[in-house]
Amino acid sequence: MIDKKKRVIFFFFAILIVILFLNFLLYGTQIFDTKTNVGKVILLEQQKQNQENVFLNNLEEDKNDLIKTSSSSSKKSKTNSNIQLFASEKENSENELITDEKTNRSNDEKTDESEKIFKRGNEEYILREGEEYKLIGIDFSPALPSEICAGDNGKEYIDITVKGEVLIEWDYRWKCVFPGGDNYGIRIKLMESDSLSGDDLINEMTLNIHKECMGTDDFYVSFSYTFKGINLGSQFGGTEDQWTIEVYASVEPIDKKTIKASTKNYDIDKVSCDCVSGACCDLRNKPYKFKSSGSQPTGYEDGYFCSGTNSPTGTSYVKTKDWYCDGKSSSAKSQEFTKDTCGTCKYCNAGSSSCKNYDTSTACGTKKHCDGKGSCINCKSQSSTKCYDSDVYWYDDCNNVEDKKQECGEDICTISWINYCKDDELWKKRDCIDKGCSNSACYSNSYEDTQKVETCTYGCEVVLEGRNAKCKSNPNIACYKNSDCGTSGYSDLYCSGSDVCKWYYNYECINPGTSQSYCTDKGWKVLVFSCEYGCTNAACNSAPSPVEKKPDLTVTDLVVQNINGKTVVLGFTVKNIGEVVANSVYWTIDTGSSDKDPERITPVSLSSGNFTRAFMKWTYLNSGNYYPKVIVDPDNVVKESNENNNEEAISVKV
Repeated sequence: MIDKKKRVIFFFFAILIVILFLNFLLYGTQIFDTKTNVGKVILLEQQKQNQENVFLNNLEEDKNDLIKTSSSSSKKSKTNSNIQLFASEKENSENELITDEKTNRSNDEKTDESEKIFKRGNEEYILREGEEYKLIGIDFSPALPSEICAGDNGKEYIDITVKGEVLIEWDYRWKCVFPGGDNYGIRIKLMESDSLSGDDLINEMTLNIHKECMGTDDFYVSFSYTFKGINLGSQFGGTEDQWTIEVYASVEPIDKKTIKASTKNYDIDKVSCDCVSGACCDLRNKPYKFKSSGSQPTGYEDGYFCSGTNSPTGTSYVKTKDWYCDGKSSSAKSQEFTKDTCGTCKYCNAGSSSCKNYDTSTACGTKKHCDGKGSCINCKSQSSTKCYDSDVYWYDDCNNVEDKKQECGEDICTISWINYCKDDELWKKRDCIDKGCSNSACYSNSYEDTQKVETCTYGCEVVLEGRNAKCKSNPNIACYKNSDCGTSGYSDLYCSGSDVCKWYYNYECINPGTSQSYCTDKGWKVLVFSCEYGCTNAACNSAPSPVEKKPDLTVTDLVVQNINGKTVVLGFTVKNIGEVVANSVYWTIDTGSSDKDPERITPVSLSSGNFTRAFMKWTYLNSGNYYPKVIVDPDNVVKESNENNNEEAISVKV
């Protein structure tokens, strides 16, 4: 199909060259004699044009004949027809324009001086700074707003989309219809019209668009482009543009392949808005205003939240956040209020308006638990008994194991076994007692432990008056082969001093199958491993692990420094008796009451062997006898070599 198309194009240009050559022969001398006979030159040119038109009409007929004779070349013929049509339409259009401009332009043009719009034939044009632009084919989509926020506070940014299609120039249409089409570069300008000082460029974009025309009615390049976030407020100002601006878009070719096109001018008024976005901006009607003071911000809801330390011994708070508009800003404002305070054995539940009580299974200190009503109480000692480590132990009501109540003992069996016969098999037995704990009580159950020893080849017999038994032996022959004496081979591994060894058993039957036969065992020890760190359970010991050095915090020298009414001052020493420094050391006082426990909020560091003397002061709400307790590192932040010496208690009376 490509070869046929080339032949058609070649045929067209060959005929065109022949006609031009004949014209030169017939009229050449007259054409070049332009100085003496200008009228003849014009006449000859008109005759030439008429002949070319006849040629193009003949070419159209040839094209139709080609369509009839070869359907496969229809598209190529259509292309040639398009070329002929481009030429004829272009020449007719140019002739019409020449006639319009030279003879009767004043009758065809209808000019609106205010917008510089005029008509040529049936098409409208507009003058933009001395350049003609066609008023067709492009526009804003969606339409521009009639108002824009441009006040001191509200600066509205909008997206502006210019879309449409521009006509391809005559000289470049022929390439568009060929397979593969052509590329067209256009520059889209967003402009603000200003008749006094010249139009202002707001923004611009260059596009490169590929187009392949499908016929003579498809000589347009379609496009669409959106200018993002345009602030038209900056265009207002001066005498002409103080309250209204005129905005338009134009499209210009950057490669001369398309015509210039423009939209008409669109008026956009300036309005003063307080805001253009934000939770406290009322966007229902322009000009946009701030929501009134106390209004609820868009997208915000009031609610409850938690703060502080949410633990059985910490303090947390139920807070509410109130969102509101202040009538002066587009941003949401908020204020927080404490709704409830959650102390010991209480916690804050997000979204809830009040504190919740920890249940009775929640620990709130050493041997303390919550009572389910918001108070921390001491665990009741020896509340129940349970089995622990095969014995019976006391448990408090916080489920902490306490002292052993009853020793249940270990399983025991008699040392000696008694052999007995079971058909032709030799068995052994012994008496045992199984001891342990079940259902919080000790038990002791007797049973007989039995094990098979071997199957007797020559039968089993009872000896020692029924108190024992053994397999009968062949009285004449001790052995027939080595395996009768035993199975030779290695024993299991075992420790021999600091080494891992095994024994090789070498059983041998001497004088096999005779009355003089007997068995021997000539074995020997085999070294398997020589252990550097000794041997245990038939395996070499591992190298000893280095002992990690840790700090160890203690409380000593606890005294009642002063009691004044219900106010108590305790003095005590916090010391690091460990091997390394202890950082982030805190301590607190468990007052032994429901009163708030005082605590140190600034940490200290104690090197190995160092100490600090501290004093803590608090006031009881009620008089009575109390047992306050000093606890260092209450949250076990410091990893110590001994975690069981961090407390010291004392008795006070207020």
